[in-house]
Amino acid sequence: MQAGLTATALSFVACCFLLGMSLHLHLITLAGFVTWLTTVSIIVILLVFLMVERRRTDEALQESEANYRAMFDLAGVGKAQADPATGRLLQVNRKMREITGYRTEELLNRTIRDITHPEDYKRDFDEYTRMVRGDTPEFVTEERYVRKDGRLVWVHVNATLIRDTEGKPLRTMAVIQDITERKRAEEQLRKLLWAIEQSPASVVITDPEGCIEYVNPKFTKLTGYTLQEVRGKNPRILKSGKMPQEEYRRLWETIKAGGEWRGEFQNKKKNGELHWELASISPVLDDRGVITHFVAVKEDISDLKRSEEERERFFSLSLDLQGIVGFDGYLKRVNPAFQTTLGLTPEELLTRPFLEFIYPDDRAATLASVELLTTGRTQMDIELRCLCKDGSYRWIAWTGVPIREDEIFYVVGHDTTERRRAEQALEERARLAQLGPRWASP
Repeated sequence: MQAGLTATALSFVACCFLLGMSLHLHLITLAGFVTWLTTVSIIVILLVFLMVERRRTDEALQESEANYRAMFDLAGVGKAQADPATGRLLQVNRKMREITGYRTEELLNRTIRDITHPEDYKRDFDEYTRMVRGDTPEFVTEERYVRKDGRLVWVHVNATLIRDTEGKPLRTMAVIQDITERKRAEEQLRKLLWAIEQSPASVVITDPEGCIEYVNPKFTKLTGYTLQEVRGKNPRILKSGKMPQEEYRRLWETIKAGGEWRGEFQNKKKNGELHWELASISPVLDDRGVITHFVAVKEDISDLKRSEEERERFFSLSLDLQGIVGFDGYLKRVNPAFQTTLGLTPEELLTRPFLEFIYPDDRAATLASVELLTTGRTQMDIELRCLCKDGSYRWIAWTGVPIREDEIFYVVGHDTTERRRAEQALEERARLAQLGPRWASP
């Protein structure tokens, strides 16, 4: 503004000089005076115009500078200017203060090095120097700032160099964005990826159409297929043909509706071998609730299935009675030996309380043993008389083990009727022998 007034004053002096010269030359005649007056008027008008325009220019410049300062300070990202030689901060905005936790005057008494984590400053120093030398047009990095309270904050820095008219470095201008939350999310993602890579369960990720995008190493180890071999393909390449199509239909209906499907698959490996998997398949939703992917986590249960099959064979072929009794007093499952021994069908056994099949005189002892099992004892051994279909009773030696979390007992019974009869016969012979030879059997 001061420079503009000085220039206007000089213009005025020059015009006065011209006016004097004009007066000297033209006052000789009346016509000359009129010409001189016209010239003066034009010069005065020009001077007024120049002064008004200069004021408008100064006001526009001030307004521009005010707008710049407002935009600089109110920007949604951190902004800072620094001395390229010393790194001392020259100007900072509000967001920069928020990121670092310092007040303006505190930051202006610090250098870039003061607020940067030592490891990151050492790592990035050479690249920053290259920008200052003019070897690169900008300096871009992700580094940690040390806040006033000592906490670390991750920032993305994009810095450029401002030069004067002679090309000498004047100051650096940097845009700083707080990326701490993004870094945390990336760290969580890395941990999750590591867990998936090391998982003992196979993991399959597909797009919304069911085309495979990712499988983890366990999948490859189990099926023999690599990621390159299955990427873009549908998981149906694993189908064994043993699972009903209706089950697949229910699976897709469940997960496309946003639900989780759990169940068992009998799939086929690359070499044609069949294996069992316990699977959980869920959709992945974006912020709008739209399905973007499906994730299947599958556990190989082939060994468990084989054990179950062996146990089932043992259960079915056992000559001993084997069954499951609920804490409610009803049989839940029985093996064929129940019908072979007692003559009662599974339907007859499962629809009546177990106590009804116990000889009346043995029921009190049965209830007492059951009470002990439900309150702490780990095993029950008792011999009872059990009802047969023809109305007779057979002696059964029972062993019971409780599974309290499931509120059931596993029971195994061995028919001891013949042993009991033999023992009774021996006892009778011994009694007769004591009565004398004429009472003993021949």
